[in-house]
Amino acid sequence: MLGKLFRKKKDQSNVPKESVQERTFILETYHKKYTGEEVTALLLEEIINSDVDTWEFMVLIPSKPIKGSDFMQTDCACFPHFLEVSFGSKQYQLETTDKNIILQHLTAYLQEERIPDTFLWKDISDRVSSPN
Repeated sequence: MLGKLFRKKKDQSNVPKESVQERTFILETYHKKYTGEEVTALLLEEIINSDVDTWEFMVLIPSKPIKGSDFMQTDCACFPHFLEVSFGSKQYQLETTDKNIILQHLTAYLQEERIPDTFLWKDISDRVSSPN
């Protein structure tokens, strides 16, 4: 009876695995554009912890949308700071005075391909102009 429940797995070492296309990112700041391997969590942290003039705005753009999200951006020229996430024609905004919250969301987007829960964020879709 146990033999029927626990069958020996077939050797799948020679079975080709699907090639996973790795997502890349572009990071645009007020002064510079970073691409590919340049875009790291350490870079995000260095920029956010630098002088606000250096990162007046920052846009993190994945090569392919993450769960429908085209980009995440922050605007730190004003206080409180803004963090926004876009889903095509829908865009949501979070106001915060804490740069660490911005860093946490951007890092999760970059490293874990995780989008924030925007349930409590402000829907600003009507204020965002269409790219067309």
